[in-house]
Amino acid sequence: MDAFWISVAGPLTHIPTFAVWFGLFAAVKSPSQFSPFQSFLEDFQTVEGWFGAVFEEAAFLNIVLFALNLLVPAYPLGGGQCLPAVLVKFGKPVRETVKILSMTGMISAFGIIALGVILQLSSGGGVFLMLVGAWLLFEGFRLFRMTKGDQLVDHPLFAQPCYREAAGMQQNVPEAVANREAAAGGNANANVPWAQPNAAGNDQNEHE
Repeated sequence: MDAFWISVAGPLTHIPTFAVWFGLFAAVKSPSQFSPFQSFLEDFQTVEGWFGAVFEEAAFLNIVLFALNLLVPAYPLGGGQCLPAVLVKFGKPVRETVKILSMTGMISAFGIIALGVILQLSSGGGVFLMLVGAWLLFEGFRLFRMTKGDQLVDHPLFAQPCYREAAGMQQNVPEAVANREAAAGGNANANVPWAQPNAAGNDQNEHE
């Protein structure tokens, strides 16, 4: 479960960062005036108002990043790293976990892109969300392709020891990659357990 807590630690850093920015905002304006959705162009008329607007938007940005990073189940966001850790912890096979993660990631990406388009058409400011969605869609599709191509041993998340152990992989990543590349003309994934979902069945058929 170490992978879960490591994944959660990243988004949690936004909490103290938010506290710092909110503290700075409260130092120049009243905390009750915190309203990031309100236009702050009027605040630019004074130095105090300018700093208050900057601190307010920075604090709000950390709230958004915290929610986006922790609650969206898409790799490489924190939520996309927590989800496989929980699934594997409760006995889900690594290969199925990766498929679930790639699907949730791409679905989340389409949702974020759609939200960005709506914001852009209604009030502007949706370009950032569209770019984030496109990035998550790319990562989700890349993960899906790595599953199909039996290349999970090369993935930065699933090459971690906890996932290799869960998949029954007893060798380190460089050895696995070297063995796969050295298997010229044979099964390039012969020494990678999670690349052989039917290995046990094949051995049984050979004995028969």
